[in-house]
Amino acid sequence: MIRRIALLGLAMTAGFYVLPSTAQTVTCQNAVFTEQVTTRFPNVRTACQAIESRPDGYVAKVQARLVRVLSGNRAVVRFEHADGTRSNSQTIEVSPDFRAVVDGKPVRLQDLSVDQDLTAYVKVSEPVVALAPQEPTQTRYVAIVFEPAQETATLPRTGTHLPAVLFMGLLLGVAGMGMTIARKARGV
Repeated sequence: MIRRIALLGLAMTAGFYVLPSTAQTVTCQNAVFTEQVTTRFPNVRTACQAIESRPDGYVAKVQARLVRVLSGNRAVVRFEHADGTRSNSQTIEVSPDFRAVVDGKPVRLQDLSVDQDLTAYVKVSEPVVALAPQEPTQTRYVAIVFEPAQETATLPRTGTHLPAVLFMGLLLGVAGMGMTIARKARGV
């Protein structure tokens, strides 16, 4: 009897190792983003490239293109969607000691090039974002504000009023010459 119970227990234990795992891996499509995340970053699912597990929870990996660097350790970025399109310009803030990795070397935010692609991480459970740091232990998340970047509506002044002034001078000169010729023709 004890022998049968031991064999049955051994068979059941072996069966657990043979059965395929039913745990589902978390992907961009099945990740459960909180309402706060989807409210502040509505396109997080389309911008998500992968879900990574971190000690502090799951994060969505997204790609961002640097538009420009602002004062106060802020960067204007455009997030890339899965279809290749990009989001509107968004401003995010990083810590003063932030260093990105470019070609294996740490680079300050101010030294990054415009149109450079950056990796960012958005927490699945709370509305915070972080640019990929030099060391994973240095990840500093900041609240997702994603206010549209302030775009200047005026174009730079490249033209002058000089052509209009020259045209007016030419027009007045022609009018003066026409009046002189008309006066001489009348004999006055």
